Amino acid sequence: AALVLSHRLTRSILRPLRALERGTMAVKAGEYDHQVPEEGYHELSRVGSAFNAMVSQVNARGAEVQSRERRLAALLENASDGIVVIARDSTLVFATPAFAKAFHPGRGRTTDMGDLVHPDDRERAGRAWARVLAGDLGAGEEVEARMRHRDGSWHHVWARFTNRLDDPDVEGMVLNISDVTERHEFEERLSYQALHDPLTGLANRELFRQRVQRAAVAHAASDAPISVLYLDVDEFKHI
Repeated sequence: AALVLSHRLTRSILRPLRALERGTMAVKAGEYDHQVPEEGYHELSRVGSAFNAMVSQVNARGAEVQSRERRLAALLENASDGIVVIARDSTLVFATPAFAKAFHPGRGRTTDMGDLVHPDDRERAGRAWARVLAGDLGAGEEVEARMRHRDGSWHHVWARFTNRLDDPDVEGMVLNISDVTERHEFEERLSYQALHDPLTGLANRELFRQRVQRAAVAHAASDAPISVLYLDVDEFKHI
């Protein structure tokens, strides 16, 4: 009777332990939905129940992480603004489809961001880059510059540099880029209309005043005279 009881006791202990072992190996292999039978003595049953609860929680967390990753991927895929990650040597290592569609030179080509910036704007953009590069993690700065579009034209963009070089998940400089060409052209049209006659396109009195004032300031410290020639055309309105 003792041998029979001992045999049954051993089986009742080993069976749930083996089930837990198989369950542990299954989870290790990535099968996060694996469950073990909650059997055996009270303590072993509680261990099996705790294992199943842990696996359910891991499975739920994994599904939540995957859902967030899919959501983030969809947001990046459909973002209208460009988001890029640039390595310390200025090489582009990641770009959203919006940026790649507008500014990336094409497949199979390594992009140096400096080559995309207009020559007249490189020094100013480079100074902003250097300041952010020398800053701490999270340091940022904004700059406007012209970048070469894939069609060869120059587009005005607003860019924000954010230093994430020491972030192990990024390891680069993050650029948020917005194409502001339409806004810039609209501002230029407004400025032109404010300083030119709408009928003839000639400079108006406000532009004349600004240029005279600028000339006066430029020659204030010198003895050079400022001359103004005034021509009166009779019946100019009829002309």
